[in-house]
Amino acid sequence: MALILYKSNRLEQLFGDLVEDVLRTPLSSPFRAEQMIVQTQGMAQWLTLEICRKMGVTANIEFCFPRKFLGNLFDQLLPAPNTPIEPEALTWRIMATLDAMIGRPGFEGLRNYLETSPDPRRRFQLAERIARLFDEYSVYRPERIDAWIKGQEGDDPVERWQAALWREAMTGDLACQGKFLFDLNERLLASDLPSGNLPERLSVFGAGSLPPVYLKMFEALGRQIPVHLFCLSPCQEYWGDISSVTESRRLLEKTGDGSAGADEIHVERGNAILAACGKTGREFLRLLTDLECQEVESYIGPEPGSLLRSLQSGMLHLRESPDASEAAVKQEDRSVQVHSCHSPLRELQVLRDHLLDWFARDETLSPGNVLVMLPDIEAYAPFVGGVFDNAEEGAPSVPYTLAGQGARGQSPIVDAFVSLLRLPSSRWTTTGILTFFETSAVRRRFGIEETDLPQIRQWIQSAGIHWGRDAGHREELGLPAFAGHTWEEGRDRLLLGYAMDDEPSGNVGGLWPCAGIEGTSTELLGRWFDFQEQLFATLEALSKERSLEGWAELLNDCMDALFLADATGEVTVNRIRQVIDELRQQQQASDFE
Repeated sequence: MALILYKSNRLEQLFGDLVEDVLRTPLSSPFRAEQMIVQTQGMAQWLTLEICRKMGVTANIEFCFPRKFLGNLFDQLLPAPNTPIEPEALTWRIMATLDAMIGRPGFEGLRNYLETSPDPRRRFQLAERIARLFDEYSVYRPERIDAWIKGQEGDDPVERWQAALWREAMTGDLACQGKFLFDLNERLLASDLPSGNLPERLSVFGAGSLPPVYLKMFEALGRQIPVHLFCLSPCQEYWGDISSVTESRRLLEKTGDGSAGADEIHVERGNAILAACGKTGREFLRLLTDLECQEVESYIGPEPGSLLRSLQSGMLHLRESPDASEAAVKQEDRSVQVHSCHSPLRELQVLRDHLLDWFARDETLSPGNVLVMLPDIEAYAPFVGGVFDNAEEGAPSVPYTLAGQGARGQSPIVDAFVSLLRLPSSRWTTTGILTFFETSAVRRRFGIEETDLPQIRQWIQSAGIHWGRDAGHREELGLPAFAGHTWEEGRDRLLLGYAMDDEPSGNVGGLWPCAGIEGTSTELLGRWFDFQEQLFATLEALSKERSLEGWAELLNDCMDALFLADATGEVTVNRIRQVIDELRQQQQASDFE
């Protein structure tokens, strides 16, 4: 058994090593799943496609994130009544603890922050930030947590209130994941560990950075089963000690009177790009160097001929690129380009034009060979379809897949559920409510077809409905209490039109009836009123405070009352219910009321 570390500057080379050294050798049973750890969903999707292309099929591979895998391993090897409290549950516990401690000395900074806004969400966001910080402390700085438990903290006022808050919140057997990971590490090092509870082998692919304690887990696990760690590294030399210009200046200023030179204190510059942009990679390389493992290096040097390859060669050999000067770059060289665009939409338009140009110039290049990296996928996702799905007439299409995107934007049911949660604090505009209603799962619940939507829109327009439930709702929003153009007034006008003659004239009790409501349209009107009644009752319920368990029960009721998914959408509905059920679990773990 061993931990085997694969390093390369090319992802496809790492994938080749994965196939030849791991996947070509079948597991002892075809019913055992191949365990593979990735850090992003996009990497899991890429591996799935590439394995299928290389081996003909992808089956029985279980992709998992590092934290989830180690949590499952802990449950199998150290079953105990107390489990690590997750940051989501810890958030609620810290919220309750903050209420009791915010008035104490030392908490003035937090108190001033919360008092700047009456919005209760600010308290939740602060508690969420602190909970994630405590969880990271337990993994990256366990010695600090140990000192807090012993009642020791430094003179830093920030650390003092953090320590006090930690001790108050983490009572009893509560602990973050760091403590349990150290317990798991000791168990993995034991000689009496039953192999039946472990996977047959483990592959960690494409890791760019991992916490030190995670690497210790994989190192300890490597003593029991084969563990293959595949890491991208742009440099074949050791580059963990190089420093950027800024870091070098700081070192020189701290050395004596600041007059020493870089050579005198042995500051290594190496490659400027790696030094300036590779801090995370340098730190990860230092951690990898300390592992007891077998190393397999598969670096591939780029062929000369372009600015990009020159830069890659300089990073690979840890030197400045001699051909990257302005004078050495050929005028026709377009291997590295920088475009300044005024918006994300324009960036995507320029990208599409260049992709079409590259595909036209190089017949061997296909969309499957192109990876587009975005700083924030959620900011660009709304524009991707508009640019790549709506090509000009006669222009070739560019197929694409969005990876790493959240559930929103990928499922109309998720979008509708989120919009439902936002409606109670809104003005209940016709646009907002119709957008929610037009979701197919919502219409299906009330038996309304897409072809019925024009008639419903016409009723809303003729009834003069704009916003607001009624006069009382507008008053709650701090506006004059008038009923004109509200949903209630519009409903009354439609009902009057149904009850009166085909061509009603004059107003009745101050209301003008709507004409043309007769025949089969009356059944549709009844179903539309059923939706309004159910939605408005739901929005009233969503406006009240309740416990986490109460919210879980209410949200499940909302799914039953307002959504009816088809076979395709049922998976999404089940996922939403799982997220809702996590509220119950968080209340049980945090004791938050």
